[in-house]
Amino acid sequence: MTPSTPSKIKPKKKKSVNSKNETKLYQDLLHLLQIPRRYEAIQPVIDQFRLEHNLSANGLARLEKRVFSEGLIKLKLRWKGSHKTIVDLYSSLQSNGANPLEVAVAFHPRSYLCYQTALFWNDLTEQIPHTFYIAQERPSTPSKTQTPERFDDFELRDAFVKMPKEHPNIATLGEYRYIFLARAHTGNAGVESRKILFKQKYVPVLITGLERTLLDCISVPENAGGISNVIEAIKRGAEKIDLDSLFNLYNKLGFKYPHWQRVGLLLERVGPLNLARRWRTFFGTPKNKFFLTKGYKVGWDFDETWSIYFPPGLFK
Repeated sequence: MTPSTPSKIKPKKKKSVNSKNETKLYQDLLHLLQIPRRYEAIQPVIDQFRLEHNLSANGLARLEKRVFSEGLIKLKLRWKGSHKTIVDLYSSLQSNGANPLEVAVAFHPRSYLCYQTALFWNDLTEQIPHTFYIAQERPSTPSKTQTPERFDDFELRDAFVKMPKEHPNIATLGEYRYIFLARAHTGNAGVESRKILFKQKYVPVLITGLERTLLDCISVPENAGGISNVIEAIKRGAEKIDLDSLFNLYNKLGFKYPHWQRVGLLLERVGPLNLARRWRTFFGTPKNKFFLTKGYKVGWDFDETWSIYFPPGLFK
């Protein structure tokens, strides 16, 4: 018998968009575009929508034209004192309807949340964030052996008697602030991928984990809302700290200044003593007199064990 010739599978016919279903498709696409996006991130969503709905080129063209002409809104971000090129974000929602956390993660695809923002989602504070610290690492440079810089006590005092500088890149949207930071390349050490619930919606984010958040805030307490917030974070998180992970992460971050002395002082004053003792064995004896925060003033208290100055009355 002659084998039968298999019938050819006909490709699905592209669907045209008529007046009856155009409104439904338009509303479905606008729903997908509620999430704030950079301009260049909008087209991939539309392309995927076309594939899923098997739309004809003409049908998609009409839909696309309508979306860009009347469906999308540029979010009304206000920028403070920046002359740099600013990233615009678009959404099918009005600015006051956009989820602030989705706005924070939309600016740069490889950025992550850190400092005071990360304190809340690591259960290190009860203060719900209204300021989002958004960090993006600089490109990597040729690998070199990094060793901490050596300072004398006068150099350190001159550096830490100064008050912190104001951040140059800040945007506001309603009651929320967005602070943008360029950070040294570490391969996003200590950064985790999570889904976070905020404003009744789960948002996928990159955010610093507990140990990285503590090290960041200890090294720059002004980005944590002040040294008092850091102390509260240590109290809340001390029992959850993995000290070996903290030490390994400290080395990966390659700090310029001896912030390990700050870590030791805080662990000793507000955390379990066994953590402070173990931390001391990693580093030995301090070689410099250091400072718990910037803005050093004559009359600060001094801790001999960790060789560090701190504001009087801070630990009560």
